[in-house]
Amino acid sequence: MIQYIKSTENRIIKLVKHLSKKGERDKNSLFIAEGVRLVREAIADGKPEFILTTSPCKDFVGTQYIVSDELFEKLSDTRTPQGIMALCPMPRWDEGILCSARLVLVCENISDPGNLGTMLRTAEAAGADAVILAGNTVDLYNPKTVRSTMGSVFRVPVFVGDTYVDKLGEYGFTLAVTCLDGAIDLYKAETVGKKVALAIGSEAHGISKALENKADLKIKIPMWGKVESLNAAIAASVCLYECRRRLESQE
Repeated sequence: MIQYIKSTENRIIKLVKHLSKKGERDKNSLFIAEGVRLVREAIADGKPEFILTTSPCKDFVGTQYIVSDELFEKLSDTRTPQGIMALCPMPRWDEGILCSARLVLVCENISDPGNLGTMLRTAEAAGADAVILAGNTVDLYNPKTVRSTMGSVFRVPVFVGDTYVDKLGEYGFTLAVTCLDGAIDLYKAETVGKKVALAIGSEAHGISKALENKADLKIKIPMWGKVESLNAAIAASVCLYECRRRLESQE
């Protein structure tokens, strides 16, 4: 079904505007996926509630709202709008996924939405079964985070809250945290076990002391030259792939 919208007072336009705020996203259990690629991913994996676009999308059989370029630009979160966005329901994942998982990424206090999105994308690429957002990590459905996931937001199970971290021991995970004090070289550490939860901390301060105290294993990435640290997303990539390599070697 295709409907044309011209008024900025239309209820659909107002809804899209409201979804720029986290509280409204949570209230409506909806988020925006903007851009041609993300909408394509949403259609394949996310089952959009509807699409807002400047021209009909032949790949989507659901409700489409057509607006002018000028109106779309007012709603867009990007500098160069592509004229299409999907409003998608937030996925709801069964906690049982954690029980059967082998590799989980824990993101604690990640404040940069681009970093978080990249970490989610990398988690999927490295074969992580789930991601846990702990502490004061930025909202998963922040528009920049969603774009940075490149579609992984629709496929990777994500659980929000420190309570999920506390349950990792019950599910048989070795909790490996990245830190400096008392940490072992990532490549020299003993085998990490058959179920690994890798924790990466904030860009500025690293893992919190509270989470560090829960660790079964403390690891650090070896550094050469005068570099003191890596971007959180890059650190997650290095560690995830090493954890994946070790898990594969056990099979």
